[in-house]
Amino acid sequence: MSAFRLHGDAERLIREHGAAAYPFECCGALIGTQTDGTTEISEARPLDNITDEGPRRRFRVGSNDYLAAERHAASAGADLVGFYHSHPDHPARPSQYDLDHAWPNLSYIILAVAGGSARELHSWRLREDRTAFEEETRDMTRVLIPTPLRAYTEKQAAVDAAGGTIGEVLADLTGRFGDLRQHLFTPEGRLRSFVNVYVNDEDIRYLQREATPLKSGDVVSIVPSVAGGSPAPSTVAAANDLSADEVKRYSRHLIMPEVGVDGQRRLKAASVLCIGAGGLGSPAALYLAAAGVGRLGIVDFDAVDFSNLHRQILHGTQDVGRPKLQSARDRLTSVNPEVHIDTYETTLTSKNALDLFRDYDIILDGTDNFPTRYLVNDACVLLKKPNAYGSIFRFEGQASVFAAPGGPCYRCLYPEPPPPGLVPSCAEGGVLGVLPGVIGTIQATEAIKLILGVGEPLIGRLLLYDAFTMRFRELKLRRDPACPVCGDNPTVKALIDYEQFCGVVPAAAPVPETTVEALKGRIDRGDRLFILDVREPSEFQICRIPGSTLIPLGELPRRLAELPSGADRPDIVVHCKMGGRSAKAVQQLVDAGFTRVENLKGGILEWIDKVDPSQSKY
Repeated sequence: MSAFRLHGDAERLIREHGAAAYPFECCGALIGTQTDGTTEISEARPLDNITDEGPRRRFRVGSNDYLAAERHAASAGADLVGFYHSHPDHPARPSQYDLDHAWPNLSYIILAVAGGSARELHSWRLREDRTAFEEETRDMTRVLIPTPLRAYTEKQAAVDAAGGTIGEVLADLTGRFGDLRQHLFTPEGRLRSFVNVYVNDEDIRYLQREATPLKSGDVVSIVPSVAGGSPAPSTVAAANDLSADEVKRYSRHLIMPEVGVDGQRRLKAASVLCIGAGGLGSPAALYLAAAGVGRLGIVDFDAVDFSNLHRQILHGTQDVGRPKLQSARDRLTSVNPEVHIDTYETTLTSKNALDLFRDYDIILDGTDNFPTRYLVNDACVLLKKPNAYGSIFRFEGQASVFAAPGGPCYRCLYPEPPPPGLVPSCAEGGVLGVLPGVIGTIQATEAIKLILGVGEPLIGRLLLYDAFTMRFRELKLRRDPACPVCGDNPTVKALIDYEQFCGVVPAAAPVPETTVEALKGRIDRGDRLFILDVREPSEFQICRIPGSTLIPLGELPRRLAELPSGADRPDIVVHCKMGGRSAKAVQQLVDAGFTRVENLKGGILEWIDKVDPSQSKY
């Protein structure tokens, strides 16, 4: 069976032509190339329909137009590969008239038009014996959708899109999923800087950007920033000889030629600073301690919460309420008392980062927010410290090594952060408990390889892990010569205000709010209210405010008709888990013309704390 590949601009012209010609048939030429059973259609060229036959003026092309189309194709270095025409108020299937007037070896695209609106489109090819048409398979480009964006593609992990270039494929994708557009493009139509697009494993920034051509079999990956090479020489000098107990403890390392006694002595002399004792820091610190890294530093200021225990394996039930640094020290010391543990109970800031990093060989980034992630990156570049990077969200994770000599930094991958609230956090979106175990262990592995100076570290490579499908993928990264931090002419030569850089500032015009106490009073009085819950269905199952209606935030723009309207409609109170998502929902409703809409301050967690403690918190 033959296949056809229709570029986005050509398809748009065919659809517009068919709609404009309704209730009559339109027709035109298809320009492109034919190779290995696939017809690549790069241009659609409208032609005059010279027949008056039938109530819909059936499609027929004059000989002069045919020859003109051939000449045009030749001038463009292409061929006349077929024709298109519309079927007004009729399916996109060949008629007997089409069969009588068609030629073999050409593609015939038929567009169904109903009531002036373009509908389905199919391509057909006449058999050599001219007895019937055979439908051609449409060759489309598979676009892999990351977890944070699946809420805007009807939860699909992969979507087939039409187009001959990246720009056309993204236009087709966002044309079908309108809510996705704002997450990929700025209002001016530029691809957002915190969204990277790859063709197979190549970053389009180093190809032809949105003009990058696509061929059959190409796979496009969208890689947004997530809140949640060659052998590198070791820069760590070896420590003194190992003790008898250390020889016993590390015996399985010592018999490996890639480690051996000299390698284990390097590990003993090395130092690694873990930023965070949470999901990523827990497995990383455990394995670094077990491997015999001589000095471990941990930066954290949080206390252990019940919600941490399903993934933060440094801490146990008995540690709930304790500072994470205390439970981390106890756990790591029990794993390996030979390791020296330094703890820093502080928030990492631009004022203390350089001093904290300076005495460590490698920095391991286990942060869960963008300001700290950019801070860690810039401090590592300025101090020339390798950054073992990891991030997680739901079922997906990323890992790489940034700021190594000659390699890229985090800003080469994501020059700018996403706007606050655009990318959900793990607290909002959740995370599979074992996922940080996989990514954190990869970070620890990369740190150990850097210390030993063996293997191929993830320098210039971004490792993507999808636990849901159990697949690893690797994408190429390049150092950006224009990077403001690690580029040829850096402009960032000192740490900056990263809260400001990431746009984490108080809102200039906060949305209207109400408190849980006020809401409870209005419910008790019997006031007319519509309580809108914009969380996900899985969250709604855990706890809910009685009488609330669930419409997830990602579905809200297309479900506005389900909200009460009219002059006598009830007031609307919107809530989520803690108030962030519901604030965005309130702003969407206000922008859509809704009035008397309020955000529930503190969300359902505050409702449980102050109104209904019988419900479970999460």
